[in-house]
Formats: sequence, C-alpha cells, structure tokens
Amino acid sequence: MSDSFIEPNDMLAPSDLYSDRDLGTRWEKSIRTLQRMRSRNEGPPWFVIGRSVFYRLGDILDFEENAREGGHNWT
Repeated sequence: MSDSFIEPNDMLAPSDLYSDRDLGTRWEKSIRTLQRMRSRNEGPPWFVIGRSVFYRLGDILDFEENAREGGHNWT
C-alpha cells in the first residue's frame, strides 16, 4: 500500500468502494479471511480511512480477472 497523493480526478463515488463486509459477501469469505489475506499482502489493493478498510471496485474486478486467468491461490 502506498501513501501516494490522490488527484482530484481520481476521487471515487461511495458506490465504487467496498468494505470488508461488502467484499466478504461478494466472495463468500469471512472478514477474518480478508484480514489474513491483507496480512500476507494477497488480494486486491486496499486502503484505510480511520479504522475502516476499503477496496476500490476497479481493483476488485482486476484481481478477479487475474485470478481467473492465472489460477490464483484463494484462501
């Protein structure tokens, strides 16, 4: 995860953001599984606001596509 500055054109709509709960529901995975994936630097990129973790929809879609093509090891 980088600390890069986000340009104004890169701002996201709330509908473009997934919480741990949202992603867990999408993938039928527990929040704990997603936490483990982050600790291993696996899965889509994420960022933290306060104490909340979020994923960008585009990053999720990219990860899913790469997993489909590359047979990624799911936890």
